[in-house]
Amino acid sequence: MPIIVKDFSWWQTDCKLFIQIQIPHISQKNADILTSSKYLKISCLPHIFEAILWDEINEECIVKTERDRLAVKEQINFENKEHQLIQSIRDEEKEKVLKELSTWKSKTEIIYDKRINEKNNKDIFSTDQPIKIYEIENTPTEYIDQLPSPRTFKTIEINFTPRHFTTPSRESTKADEQEWLQKQTAARRAAGFVEEDLRPEEHDPEWCLQKGNTFMTELNYIGAVSAYSHGIKLSPKMAILYLNRSKAHIQIKNYHKAVEDATTALELMVPAVDGNVGWRAEAYYNRGRALVELNTAHLAVDELRLALTLAPDQANVYGPELQRAMDLAPAHELELTKSRELDLSNAPTVWCK
Repeated sequence: MPIIVKDFSWWQTDCKLFIQIQIPHISQKNADILTSSKYLKISCLPHIFEAILWDEINEECIVKTERDRLAVKEQINFENKEHQLIQSIRDEEKEKVLKELSTWKSKTEIIYDKRINEKNNKDIFSTDQPIKIYEIENTPTEYIDQLPSPRTFKTIEINFTPRHFTTPSRESTKADEQEWLQKQTAARRAAGFVEEDLRPEEHDPEWCLQKGNTFMTELNYIGAVSAYSHGIKLSPKMAILYLNRSKAHIQIKNYHKAVEDATTALELMVPAVDGNVGWRAEAYYNRGRALVELNTAHLAVDELRLALTLAPDQANVYGPELQRAMDLAPAHELELTKSRELDLSNAPTVWCK
């Protein structure tokens, strides 16, 4: 649909008439101008401008001013033609030189081959020297009776230096690492259990279990954790070690570790049979007790109920803890909901399997 342009201005002198038209986003070179004696039309689709003049126009004096720099375009075209001409001359000269070089090379090879043939013919058919006849003796072929034996080989054993840290060893941190290890060794000796001081026959998970139980009876919970940990290192699939270590972690208020150990113990106590029902009940109880101390009593209610269901004879132990969890569950759940709404970064998060 054409758009009629009405935004224009004009002025005139004694011999010229000027008309200025505003057409946005349109190039001047795309405009078509049609003039007659009393009519002017400028078409630049979709814009159209029409004007009926007051008096007739002298066709011989019509001048159209174009601002697309026609002279520059002509100069560019001229330079392009000149460049093409120069390039064609270069290509012709290059082809001519290559052709001459190829011709010269072929002639040189022919002359060289001819000279070689003449020389060989003279050497072969020369009669200046007497003919000599030689007898060729057949030399016997030597056979190897036996192959040499393969080279002897040896196995080289490489033993890496034992290291207690997971990071690579560095001279700059060696003194600090040694100081830390000495402090840890002193702390374990104070707890009554040091792996380095054990006799070979004491590196047994059953012995570690009994040692940990002894420490628990003596209220030496840190020593019990060390003994159970060494037993787990020797036998990582022994569920009772994780179960007892979770109990020791609760006593030293390391509740997150207690939840992890109780969960691992439950994962190892499969299939669920009557033989491990007591252990499973104790694992649920330990996990529920740790969850209560982590201010997530609403998660501990189901754990303690399972423990009481599996071991109803322990109602005097599991019952009070279940009642305590049920009393604290609404407050803990409300506190957790508020912390999530406020997006607190220090809100406790507990994962249970």
